[in-house]
Amino acid sequence: MAELPPLLNGFYDEGHRCHGWIDHQDAMTEPPPTFRLRGYTKWDLDPRFVPRLAVSGLLSLAKMLSTGHNLMLDSSLLTALVDRWRPETHTFHFRWGEMTPTLKDVSMITGLPLGGPPVVPQPESLTWREDLGQRLGIALPRKEGGKELRGVPRSWLNHFTNVPPDADNYIIPTHLVAYLLWLFGSVMFPSSSGDTIPPSYIGIAVEIADTDFHETVAYSWGSAVLCHTYRGLCDGVQKKPTRKEPILCVCYILLQLWSWEHLPIGRPHIQNPVHPYEVADPRFEPATFGSRWTHAKLSWARKYAAKCYPLYHNEFEMLHDTEVIWDPFSQDDIVNVGGDVGLSVQCTYDSGIWMTCCKLVFAHMVQPYEPERVMRQFGLFQEVPPPPPRGISHDVHTQTNQGKNRHNWRLANQTWIQAWSDALTDTVNEARGYDPRTYEEYLEWYVQSTRVRLTQGPPQRPTELTHQQQQERGMDRAIASRRDDTVDKANSIMLDAHDIIKENPPIHHRLKTKLKNIMDNAKDIVANWSCGHADDVNLRAYHMPEVRSARPSEARSSRPSDVETGGRVDSTLLRTSSRTPIQRSMSGASRLQNVTPIQRSQSGASRLQNVQYGLQTTWEESPPQGTTGGTMAGSSYNAQFTAARGTMAGSSYDHGHGYEAHFTTHGEEDWG
Repeated sequence: MAELPPLLNGFYDEGHRCHGWIDHQDAMTEPPPTFRLRGYTKWDLDPRFVPRLAVSGLLSLAKMLSTGHNLMLDSSLLTALVDRWRPETHTFHFRWGEMTPTLKDVSMITGLPLGGPPVVPQPESLTWREDLGQRLGIALPRKEGGKELRGVPRSWLNHFTNVPPDADNYIIPTHLVAYLLWLFGSVMFPSSSGDTIPPSYIGIAVEIADTDFHETVAYSWGSAVLCHTYRGLCDGVQKKPTRKEPILCVCYILLQLWSWEHLPIGRPHIQNPVHPYEVADPRFEPATFGSRWTHAKLSWARKYAAKCYPLYHNEFEMLHDTEVIWDPFSQDDIVNVGGDVGLSVQCTYDSGIWMTCCKLVFAHMVQPYEPERVMRQFGLFQEVPPPPPRGISHDVHTQTNQGKNRHNWRLANQTWIQAWSDALTDTVNEARGYDPRTYEEYLEWYVQSTRVRLTQGPPQRPTELTHQQQQERGMDRAIASRRDDTVDKANSIMLDAHDIIKENPPIHHRLKTKLKNIMDNAKDIVANWSCGHADDVNLRAYHMPEVRSARPSEARSSRPSDVETGGRVDSTLLRTSSRTPIQRSMSGASRLQNVTPIQRSQSGASRLQNVQYGLQTTWEESPPQGTTGGTMAGSSYNAQFTAARGTMAGSSYDHGHGYEAHFTTHGEEDWG
């Protein structure tokens, strides 16, 4: 095994999911599986909750979520990001350098406070089921056979989504407890524990709902969400596929909006901006940068791709550092988003903590926070090389709560909890602004210190589909997103039915037959409405994004070349050319440097606006019976198939090698 670059550690690298791409030698090898997400259902914010949420520091996030629709989570985008996460540095390693969600991103996107004590719940109570049932007035359900549930069922909390108009001072806090459990377990700190929310959150929810206003503790919710996200990313890179795709446990809304703010890949257009905010419109106040995504109507480019995850992976491999918005929170952007009313005061109130050197703490989790590695995101001078990672011991980094529900983590993590009290003073001290002239030196260090690419050869853009080919697919763009949602729900129904049958062997025969019929029907829906490949990501597969060009990036620098030497990128090819943009364009050294974002958009030269969304394999979107034809990796084919679970026969001709093949397939394949 070749020696690892200095920034990588053998323990973390050996099982890192990125090797699924690095070892992806041919089309017969599957890329790593796409993550499943624990999505959340919408919960309207009752105005009577506002005072309590405001004093606890949760109002800005609650207002972000209080919209007429759910924010569609992009599992393919988040999966492509996980591939580039490195637990050694707690940063994403892209071709152009390191980036990471920071405390500044958390503040500006969500408005969650950073000051205050870390969020470390008390140990789980022995009587939490009885106590919660008594408090909310409805007993918690039990599993079949009388078994106790491991947590609070999300479905059970649906009893409390609507607060009666005449609710008194007892009923309102009761519903607020249920709302906070949903907010903690579904949005801020999702887990892989199925349809349940950890009972450890009950104590904090009750505390917020019952404590007198002047005694309410404002916890450091922002650092807790970032700590949970860091830990979820570190765990995610090591997860292996099982019967189901692995589950990613991060704050999805934070990570997705962070990506949309900084990176063009997967980013939608805002069709009807609701900013600047209306002074008298309470729907939008207090404003955050996340609000403009969650409250607005979003649209994706009218492009088609059946394999979003591989496409996103390819785009990350080719992304140029000048397409990155390093600081999306400039003063002009703040005015654009907040208008005369301005942003939530919480967005900048804890700005002194953005550059802290303290460890992030949440429950049993302790995660290093290293802003000195991504100083360009703060608009500050980047040391070359950055200081070595400030890691922690492996035992602390990976400690879990499994089997320790009643463990006192406040005592176990007392060292880091106490250190957080110095978060405002123990900071990275840097007053110099970012100097783009140092980027060449940084890049020369960076390409020798990590992997700059996860594919062994230069990535290739697939062939673009013609308009006629898109029409032949039978795609109806007007219902594309609803179609994707249908596929997701059908998959969920199918997996739930399978779990019920597996976990309850003595289940009644008639009920088992009904569940199997449900599984078959759901499988048919997936087969008929999707393209049927295991690595497809249906969510937004019909809505690929265009580049957002409203805010141009900083001064241009060179990007890593597609030419490699001896297994590494030749750093001599990465240096910024001393020629003018026009000279570089004329010499072929730069294709896009001499045109503005608008010109690139009009000319089709933009890296994402002219992306070719064709596939290695093209299928017609036809009913599960008939005849089809198309291309497969440069080959034409024709085929006949009789049913979703039947026989397929046909022939293909390889234009590149001049041979013809005939085939017949039987079995349980889905030809959707």
